[in-house]
Amino acid sequence: MAFCDVDEDKQNELLVGSEDYEIRIFQNEEVVSENTETDKVVGLCPLRGTVYGYALGNGTVGVYDRPGVRRWRVKAKHDVTSIIGFDLDGD
Repeated sequence: MAFCDVDEDKQNELLVGSEDYEIRIFQNEEVVSENTETDKVVGLCPLRGTVYGYALGNGTVGVYDRPGVRRWRVKAKHDVTSIIGFDLDGD
């Protein structure tokens, strides 16, 4: 689980990843978006603004911007143990 303001309404939404391959976004108690992935979701993290990262059990890591807009993803041969965002160059 993670919190991120994915719709720029100045309130954080709850991101929930599950073993049924779904990333769900909740506003209060209502599901406002669902993204289906290719394996169980093992990690989520807010990055900046409306952008959040995710990790899957099959080694895939990726980034969404807003609900349902995938920016990037890549699959590795290794299991993902954690995911975090960091600004290396200070921009």
